[in-house]
Amino acid sequence: MWLIKKLLLLLLLFLIPNLVIGEESYYPKSCKPLPVGTEIVLKKGFTNYEADAIKKGLKDELKYLFESYLDTHFGCYGDNCIGNLNFKGKFRSFSYDLNDDGVDEVFTEFDTPGNCGSAGCPLYLIQKINDKWTIGLEDKIMNMFAYSSTRIVITDEKINDYKVIYLRHRDYGVNEPGECPYSSGKCTYDKKIQTYKCSGY
Repeated sequence: MWLIKKLLLLLLLFLIPNLVIGEESYYPKSCKPLPVGTEIVLKKGFTNYEADAIKKGLKDELKYLFESYLDTHFGCYGDNCIGNLNFKGKFRSFSYDLNDDGVDEVFTEFDTPGNCGSAGCPLYLIQKINDKWTIGLEDKIMNMFAYSSTRIVITDEKINDYKVIYLRHRDYGVNEPGECPYSSGKCTYDKKIQTYKCSGY
């Protein structure tokens, strides 16, 4: 039985990047170029400031990932016991003040076991609201901004006092001549949920 559970989990981990990341379902393919702006380039590791944001703003996500890892890598299934834990995470980060309030928001990607797929690793946008690090008011688990294979440009254009962010998702190739190989998104700040929402453009 444990083998069936493990195989199902591995199958889900393989399929989720293609189901969840399947950007075509979120944004129609669009060959519009990215506008001029500051491109997000993640650097390995993090500063003290970014570490504080990650540890406080992504606490629920990191806890969820570790618990999922424990469920599949630690315990006994019949006579077969697994107890060799090797849970490691690698972080890449980028800080930028999106609303010109003097406080940088933090973009971060973390690569942990079972967390990355064909489109890269989840990329989160962590912001300080009322002196508390958060990723917004929507779903607190798996509430990521994009995947790390996405090109992201921050423009000077503002909506709701926050800079507009444009996305260009990875190239998935074409099925027909003249078809655009990638999809594009435009992200604007939504004050109600206190984070960005993206749509095709």
